[in-house]
Amino acid sequence: MNTRHALIVILIDSDPRPNARRRGCRSLRQRGAHRVGRTGWRRRDRSTVRSFVVLAFLNNLYAGGHMGRSITAIAAFLFCGLAKAGTLATFDAPGAVGGTYPYGINPAGEITGYYCDVVTCHGFLRAPGGIITTFDAPSAVGGTYPYGIDPAGQVTGYYCDAVTCHGFLRHKRGTLTAFDVPGAAYTAVFGINASGTITGVWYDANFVHNYGFLRAPDGTFTTFDLPGSVIQNLSGIINSAGAITGYYFDAHSLVHSFVRDPDGTLTTFDAPDVCHTGNGTFAQGINPAGFIVGTYYDSGCQDFHGFMRSPDGTFTTIDFPGAAVSGAEAINPEGAISGSYFSTSGGFFGFLRSPDGVFASYAASVEDRSINPGEAITGSYVDSSGEIHGYLWTPRGRDE
Repeated sequence: MNTRHALIVILIDSDPRPNARRRGCRSLRQRGAHRVGRTGWRRRDRSTVRSFVVLAFLNNLYAGGHMGRSITAIAAFLFCGLAKAGTLATFDAPGAVGGTYPYGINPAGEITGYYCDVVTCHGFLRAPGGIITTFDAPSAVGGTYPYGIDPAGQVTGYYCDAVTCHGFLRHKRGTLTAFDVPGAAYTAVFGINASGTITGVWYDANFVHNYGFLRAPDGTFTTFDLPGSVIQNLSGIINSAGAITGYYFDAHSLVHSFVRDPDGTLTTFDAPDVCHTGNGTFAQGINPAGFIVGTYYDSGCQDFHGFMRSPDGTFTTIDFPGAAVSGAEAINPEGAISGSYFSTSGGFFGFLRSPDGVFASYAASVEDRSINPGEAITGSYVDSSGEIHGYLWTPRGRDE
């Protein structure tokens, strides 16, 4: 199966001064737009459907008139403002010419993800001090794609050989164990928790339907399906207790979210104020206490909002103050939330919402972000030449 993983999240940080977006930024948008778009969409042919949520987010912004320019133009806005209340460290994996894409960060600050060269994509692990180790799964001619990392430094993801894709677990010392869900024609892995339980999705032989799975530390598999689902996505967000969250598409292409409790109980849910004719509710992250964050399309079918769902099912809307559109992406154990918003004055921005509800902007990103207990955030950004790099943003006073 050859599905496309889109360039999905494009954020900038801002300077509140009226003249912060100077002529240099305007020319940057003109110079970088075309190349950014081609790079972002072309380099990702082997990845899976994990990132439909923000792609839908952006597509509907076009329809709603919130974005007068293309994704490529927004990408070229990056870094025209000043980073606030934190330190930005940028990095590239050795040999990266097609971009560096961080996806996971653990409590120690180790970051994993992948980078692409002119041939394929490879895995990397970045130590807290900045040293980057690259790796490939055996026979990974179609690329190696790490997504999750646990507190011990074990990395999980999937790789593609000449025929299909398989899951892997890379142990702390660098040895790699490959695996497939029994009966799967395609296995894609996205998450791992502190106990070493792995989760993701798998496709049957017809590639018509996909299912969720868990792989226990002893290698035992448990699979699950959601009633009424056509495509199940993002079954890779797992907390320390073993609860999984994600979302799925029904037969009418509407999106609903779910949480699977450690005992196997499946609960589906929608935001109370959700649109019933398009898009829906996209769960994106879960913390150890069971608080879930994500994005929903409102009942007016016009705008997206972030949300937090408590373990008892209570919803709280998470909107950056004054924003036209907001979305929540990840939540850490203390309840700090990272996400993005679209300003009424134009442009995407990242935000960090502290557990006490205080918002702050943070540095730019073009990919899914991950936040650790220290509120360090990792992701990718696009420079003025349209090249994609990794970054680590650390709150002031917690620099690496």
